[in-house]
Amino acid sequence: AMVASGGARDASAWHALVVCDGVSSVAHAAGAAAVAARAARDEIARGVAGVSDPRSIVAHATQCADVAVRKLSAELRAPIGTTIVSALVHGNELAVAWVGDSRAYWVTERGEEQLTTDHAEERELTSCLGMVDDRGRAAHVDPSVVTRTLGKQGALILCSDGLWNYF
Repeated sequence: AMVASGGARDASAWHALVVCDGVSSVAHAAGAAAVAARAARDEIARGVAGVSDPRSIVAHATQCADVAVRKLSAELRAPIGTTIVSALVHGNELAVAWVGDSRAYWVTERGEEQLTTDHAEERELTSCLGMVDDRGRAAHVDPSVVTRTLGKQGALILCSDGLWNYF
């Protein structure tokens, strides 16, 4: 998912992106990603309507997505999981929240800047939505969040490891 920006921005405009990537080692990975993306999108829309702080909006949307994934997991009676990265741009202010190894980049003529840090070690996820501990209990989800002021021209790109791993 990508938002391109050039020249003057409408200070009242909001732009949101959400990318989820189901954990392929479990069944129903695509369903987990779809449920998480919808929940995050809907919560971001509610937050924007309330003209809340972008950082709080994306963090809360991530937690709502985790709740939605856990609900689906309970309905399926199977462990499921997904990564998530979401971004909210208001004017030239950006907030990004993530869990897992899906990433956000700010790309300009000078190159790209990775805005996120993977929650993974040696190709193994250390955190995702829907995670359970070794006793099968829900693990606490604590999304990472970054904010920054964007330059005048560039593109915000959100992607899963299915893209960044190959490029």
